[in-house]
Amino acid sequence: MFEVQRLNFYANFELLFEVIIKNKATNFTFQYIIRKLVSQKQAQPKMDIDEQISLRYRFDKVVTKSYDDILNSCEQLKEKVEPDYKIKVSGHHIWLNIGMLHREKHSPHLHLEIEKMEDGNTFIRGLYGPDPVLWTLFMFLHFVVAGIFVIFSMIAFSKWSLNQAYGFDLVVMFAMVNIWFLLYFIARLNRKKGLKQAKELEVLMDKILEE
Repeated sequence: MFEVQRLNFYANFELLFEVIIKNKATNFTFQYIIRKLVSQKQAQPKMDIDEQISLRYRFDKVVTKSYDDILNSCEQLKEKVEPDYKIKVSGHHIWLNIGMLHREKHSPHLHLEIEKMEDGNTFIRGLYGPDPVLWTLFMFLHFVVAGIFVIFSMIAFSKWSLNQAYGFDLVVMFAMVNIWFLLYFIARLNRKKGLKQAKELEVLMDKILEE
């Protein structure tokens, strides 16, 4: 495992050195170098969203299709995929959503941010996420749980300093930790339910990005 990571590090370091040498006579940026490293991922297999620890799966990729052609493909596919899917374009942002007829509470959406590259390719930043309203509620509950945990930890510390009983405060803190894990696993379960639709959005994205 460690040997594989070491080899990947050396491979990326060699690519970084190569980019620096080739571009020493021009103005290149750190972001450009990172994109070159990300372009290695093009030959990797399909994304396995369910294996990710993060609840919102992020990815980067470089495609040979031009920026303008990608936007044109979105416009052409808009009417073809409705009402099963909804494509929204605003500037260099693209949102892919499940259509209202098939949308559920667990339905994901896919946000793509596209950017032109100096070599004519297009750099893609992608983000899979749950419904924005559901995600806002989820984050709100997280902040509430964290706030209660912090408050009772301060109370418990004060009582401990005064040699007073603080068992109840520890129970509340322990309960908040369990609730936090419960919220996380509920979110994982919700994401798993929407995995099939996430794959559908990935297929739609491939149609937009393919030559």
